[in-house]
Amino acid sequence: MKNTIPLVIAVILGLLAVFTVSRTLARSSSGQMGKPVQVLVANGNLKSGTVISAENVRGVEVPLSYVPKQHVLAAQKASILGQVLSRDVAASDYLQWNDVGQMSSLGESVGEGEWAVPVSFSNGALVKLLKPGDEIAVVGMFKVVEEVDSGSADKDAAKKRVERTVTTVLFPQVRIMGFAGTGSVLLSLPPEQALTIISAQAEATLYAALRRPHDDKATNRKDSGQFDGSAFVDMLSGCKKVAVPDQPFNKVK
Repeated sequence: MKNTIPLVIAVILGLLAVFTVSRTLARSSSGQMGKPVQVLVANGNLKSGTVISAENVRGVEVPLSYVPKQHVLAAQKASILGQVLSRDVAASDYLQWNDVGQMSSLGESVGEGEWAVPVSFSNGALVKLLKPGDEIAVVGMFKVVEEVDSGSADKDAAKKRVERTVTTVLFPQVRIMGFAGTGSVLLSLPPEQALTIISAQAEATLYAALRRPHDDKATNRKDSGQFDGSAFVDMLSGCKKVAVPDQPFNKVK
């Protein structure tokens, strides 16, 4: 009886250890696979040169870590319909953006209820590296005029008009549909957003910022705030002034 009790305790502790390790491994495995995403796969063997139709593809849900970087989301199905396959794709294999070539009709790639708008960006070096399906944030730099108190003791004194340059996010997360020339991309947007981006190109200098695919953080336009000249002044607050020597890097004898 004396030997039985320690044996039972040892068995219980062993089972608890196995249970703890199993849960830890399960959590680790789940974290490594990433969240599930709906992607497009071939609905049968497709030959190079095939014009993609709705019957050629279907959506499946898989962990994000299992799919190639150029995968096409199921929600982007409209963007590849009517395009021509540039290689053979086996049944149930992933559809990738670099699998599609020329479009039989550009209009077939526009999302339902959306408008395709070409957008030019000032940072063309980044735009050259982008590919259809990449997600970007659209940042605008523009001038605003505000009326502020003149500082006069006269309450009826006219307010001063002050102009300042502001940089802020216009669209935090949009997907590139294609390209429309050097330094320009084609975005498929709802009508109100399309009108906004058309107007912004006339009033502001636009920049593209590349996002991590499927990153659901910082998708609210206001999250990034705004940046203006006063921010540079604030950056200097508390910094010690540095004097530049007459002969830099030389010791004075």
